[in-house]
Amino acid sequence: MVSTLKALSLAIALSLSFSVNADDIPADSNSFSSPFSSHWYLGGKLGATKYQNACEDWAVDCDGTDVAFGGFVGYQIWQHWGLELGYLDFGEAKAMYPESGKVNQYTGSMSGIELSVVGRIPVTDNLDAFAKAGTLYWQGKNSGPTRTLTDDGWAPAAGVGVEYHFSTHWSGRVEYQYINALGSDKLGGSNGHLATLGIVYRFSSVEDPNSEPTTEPKPVTPIVTTRLPELHSSVLFAFDSEKIENVEALNPIVYRLTRYPETRATVYGYTDSTGPNEYNQSLSERRANAVYEYLKHAGVSTEQLRVAGYGEDSPIVPNDTTEHRHMNRRVTVHMEEMAIPSSTNQN
Repeated sequence: MVSTLKALSLAIALSLSFSVNADDIPADSNSFSSPFSSHWYLGGKLGATKYQNACEDWAVDCDGTDVAFGGFVGYQIWQHWGLELGYLDFGEAKAMYPESGKVNQYTGSMSGIELSVVGRIPVTDNLDAFAKAGTLYWQGKNSGPTRTLTDDGWAPAAGVGVEYHFSTHWSGRVEYQYINALGSDKLGGSNGHLATLGIVYRFSSVEDPNSEPTTEPKPVTPIVTTRLPELHSSVLFAFDSEKIENVEALNPIVYRLTRYPETRATVYGYTDSTGPNEYNQSLSERRANAVYEYLKHAGVSTEQLRVAGYGEDSPIVPNDTTEHRHMNRRVTVHMEEMAIPSSTNQN
C-alpha cells in the first residue's frame, strides 16, 4: 500500500511539472494549436509489455514479455491540458514451476481501463511532448493446471511520450507507461512497463495552416487592345542652327507619348552636306538633343526616348539646292506601331 501511494504521488508530481512548464509557454508557440479550440480525439496503439518480477524465484522458466495493445479517447480541454480514457491489454506472462515431480505452466494475463490527466508542451511546430498521470482499473486472470483465479483492483499509472502532428487531424505517438503494483496477493503482482506506437485522429475545427486556401475563381475579363499605328514627325532647322523652326510638328508625338506612357520614340538628328563630316555629326546630335529637351519639358518621360545623330547621312533629297539642303537639316521622331490594353488609356 505504501509503495502504491508513493507511485501515485510521483505520477501526480510529474503531471504537475508539465503543467508549470506548459503554462509558461506562449499560446502561439505551436502552429497546430494556435488558434486553439477544444476538441475530442481518439487513437490506437500497439507495442510490448514487460511484467517486472513476473515470476517467483523458484520458477524454472519465466517469460514476462508479451505484445500489448490498446485504444483511447480523449478531450483536449485547454491548449496544454486534456483528459484521456483508454483500454489496455497487457498480454500474458508465463512461468514454469516444478510441482510434485513435474513441471507445470501458469499463465497470467491483465487488461484494464485507465483514466488520466494529460499535460503537453510544444517542442517544435509539429512535435509535442506529453506526460500523463492517473489510475488504472485492472482485471486479471491466473490459470494453472488445476485452477483459474481472477481478481480486479486499482493501480496508479503514469506515462510520458511525444506526438508528431502530420496535419491538423492526424498525428503519430510514441509512449512509455508505468503501472505500479499491477495485480494482487491472490493473483500475484508485478510492476508493468508498456512501450507503444500509436496513431491519433483529432476532431479539431482549426484549419491546417499548411493547406492552400481555397478562393473563388475570379471572372476572366477579356483584354481589349488599342492599335496605335506607326507615327513619325520631322522638324527643320536653319543653317548651322539648333533652334527648332516648326515645333508644332511635334504635337502628335507629345500627345501619344504623354497619353500612353508605355510607348517609346526614337529621335534621329541630321544635317545637310555643307561642312566637315565631324562637325556635321556633332551638329546632328545637338539638334536631336534639342528635340529631346523639348519633349521632356512637354511632359514626356526620359525613359520613353532614345536619341541618335547621323550627321549628313541619309538625306531625304539630294543636297543640290538651297531648298533641298534645308529639307535635309532635320530631326525625325519615329514611333513604331503598337497595341496596348485599352484599360491603360488615359483620359
